[in-house]
Amino acid sequence: MARFSTLAAAALVAATQLADARQTPEATGPVTQDTIAVSFVPCTESVQSSKGDVCVEIDLLDTVPVSGYQFEIVVDGKPSAIKAVGEAPYEFALSAGSQNVLGISFTGARIEAGDHELALVNMGPISPSSQVCLKNVIIAGTDATEQTDLSRTFCTEEASSSNN
Repeated sequence: MARFSTLAAAALVAATQLADARQTPEATGPVTQDTIAVSFVPCTESVQSSKGDVCVEIDLLDTVPVSGYQFEIVVDGKPSAIKAVGEAPYEFALSAGSQNVLGISFTGARIEAGDHELALVNMGPISPSSQVCLKNVIIAGTDATEQTDLSRTFCTEEASSSNN
């Protein structure tokens, strides 16, 4: 968890301790393998966008509950410039820098095992042939330790015509 800031790590531990006292929504379905899907989707009203912007949806398919996540987004192997983020899971807050996204619950909520959207990210006006990838992925389990099976790079297959 070297990439988590000290503040984020402390908040993650506090949120994990609160989670036992809270009831969370049920998972959307059984998942048998941990993975992350990065897909081009139309930008929605939940994320600031302009004509020509390209949005990607980040979905987590996980076999265990999650208490937080962080990832870096690159476009065609270069640092990105995230324009906006939205659509965090229930009771989760999203924070984004120029190329990093952090998702955490300050109420102790967990993302139950299953298929869940982590974020909708507006990448701005990138080329329709661009490849968007998540690098340096950190998914924290309910004990605030990293799920190492998800610590790899996840990419879009190819851009689609789903631009705004």
